[in-house]
Amino acid sequence: MTAMKMKTMSTDALAQLRFLRNFLRLFWAAAGFGLLAIVAARNLPSDGILSASARTAEPSGFVGGFTPLDRAVPTQEGALWYSDIVAEPVYFHVAAPRLYDEARVTLRYRNEGQPYLALGARTDLEAWTFDLKPIDLPMLDDSGWASRQDGDLRIYERKATARSAEEILASAAGRTAVLAIDPARWGMRVGDGKEKPFEAALSLPGSRTIYVYVQEGPLDVSLGFRGPAEAVARIALVKGEERLLARERKADGAVDLALTGAATGLYRIDIAAPETMTLTGIRSAHGRVALVGDGPPRVSFPPGATAFDPEFPIFTWETDLEASPYDAVVARYTPPDIDADGWRTASAAFDLRGLAASQGRVQMIVSAPQIRDHGARIRVDRVDVAYARPPFEFRKLFDLFKLEL
Repeated sequence: MTAMKMKTMSTDALAQLRFLRNFLRLFWAAAGFGLLAIVAARNLPSDGILSASARTAEPSGFVGGFTPLDRAVPTQEGALWYSDIVAEPVYFHVAAPRLYDEARVTLRYRNEGQPYLALGARTDLEAWTFDLKPIDLPMLDDSGWASRQDGDLRIYERKATARSAEEILASAAGRTAVLAIDPARWGMRVGDGKEKPFEAALSLPGSRTIYVYVQEGPLDVSLGFRGPAEAVARIALVKGEERLLARERKADGAVDLALTGAATGLYRIDIAAPETMTLTGIRSAHGRVALVGDGPPRVSFPPGATAFDPEFPIFTWETDLEASPYDAVVARYTPPDIDADGWRTASAAFDLRGLAASQGRVQMIVSAPQIRDHGARIRVDRVDVAYARPPFEFRKLFDLFKLEL
């Protein structure tokens, strides 16, 4: 009897242990799922928008403070602190959370005498490069030129017309300048005529842009390169927003770009290469070929090529609008909102996939060219960031934590 009783007790104990084990598994699974749900609710809202805000004197986990402090001077007004930008450039950081595609960064500020203000996000950790977007343009808005909004483009004209931005950009080059828009004249047409093939020797190190106007297809261009064994040049053929061909070239040799179905019009060759890689020559079945550099001049032509105008002039903060030859300026820009107290609110949207993030953050820049020379000041009150993503798929939540369904 004693042995049977002990056996029964042992069986009961094992059953209790199994129950406890299963209960704990269920408990931890429920706790983990609950934690996952909390993280999702906080960081993956159902509308796809995650918002964060911080005063410049009170940085948060999403928005860092303005630096350096001798350019963005902490200033108290009443009970509140602000950042007074008196020299440029000024930097701050915003978080780059995973699963989000776009960040719209908004500044609330007062503009005291600065004619040109831009906001940018860093695109390369190795180089000092930023995607700069104008957010306040008093030099245009206060110029007296006729202005109007056409979607996300703003039109400025010396003499008002009813033309759309598309109609203006389809007109002849030279009388229209662009700002924050791809300057390529994608819809351009030149006179009929036979192609004049040519070949030219070059010596151009590093990255480069080349325009080719195809009068008669097929497109046929060959580029020569020279460089060390480890150097790589990446070449892309684009037309408008479409990437048609992609090639790579290591060390010495040629890259052939051929497109049998090439329609008449403008094409662009984008070359991304280190300074140790040199473009040594070009052979083209098309006579109109232009090289784009840092300039001046911005556009030049290889020996034997036929000159043409592949780009609109670019409007910059250095442009003297009244003395310029332009009749119109088209900018990708929306003027800031201004409240009754003079505070301005302006924003710019950035594609997070094209930015350079480090430790989950992206460096931002506030560019106010020659602000010290203008005797101007930008008093910044607050930075808001709105992150956007497409509709969320539940599986991505598990991917985020490296779990499997």
